[in-house]
Amino acid sequence: MLGTEMRIIHIIWLSYYMANTACAQGVLTPIANLSQNSAGTEIGVGSGDSLAISFTTGNVGCEFDGASLAFDAAGSAGFGPMAVGLCADSGGIPGSVIAQLSGNPYPTNSADYFYSASSGVTLATNTTFWLTAYAYGPVYYLWSSTPSSALDAGSVWKLGSFKGKYNGVWANNSYYPRFSITVTNPVVPAISVFAPTVFLTFLSPGFSFELQASTNVNSTSWAAADNVVTNGIEGNQTFFVVRQTSPQMFYRLQLK
Repeated sequence: MLGTEMRIIHIIWLSYYMANTACAQGVLTPIANLSQNSAGTEIGVGSGDSLAISFTTGNVGCEFDGASLAFDAAGSAGFGPMAVGLCADSGGIPGSVIAQLSGNPYPTNSADYFYSASSGVTLATNTTFWLTAYAYGPVYYLWSSTPSSALDAGSVWKLGSFKGKYNGVWANNSYYPRFSITVTNPVVPAISVFAPTVFLTFLSPGFSFELQASTNVNSTSWAAADNVVTNGIEGNQTFFVVRQTSPQMFYRLQLK
């Protein structure tokens, strides 16, 4: 028991006291299955065909960095270019194009090919997106796939369905293409609290963060909070119990 001085403050990302400060840097991979066994399977991306895999983001908004697609060795002649894009969801199928990705338009070798996005492509929280591949040429590119829906260790986003568009019609596919998504700048707001002892709880971000504290929300010298009494995870909630060391403290989560 922490005594009668304890006040409960329940915070789910947005608080009455909130400062819009991005507090993470670096490149993260929230979803990937490149390490899964391909079992010698691949899905062809032929002339005029499209393939698409959907994924759903988590509780933290971020910027889309790019995608890696695993391809197996293709044929020997007659290649036209292949385009990779990021699309919105439209009733369970790919919708409008959010970004055309830049990368090798001729993935003919057995390798992982990276396709990047221009800056400023923001992925909203808890939203479904589609990674798409479209071929213009007469010979198939072979997107390596796996029969398993398992994801690589460290994945925190949800894998969706895999569809192919043939003769203008989207159809389900029982395999899953091998790919990964990388993102930057997951945004977690800073919060301000005044109580002597407080219980902070919020939706778990999925990424590895530490709680930092400062007496000034605009400070450049945030430090790991050293006044944490206890912390843990309960369901999809992460919580910290902190004992105040000054009249007003600001808290934020920082990417480790």
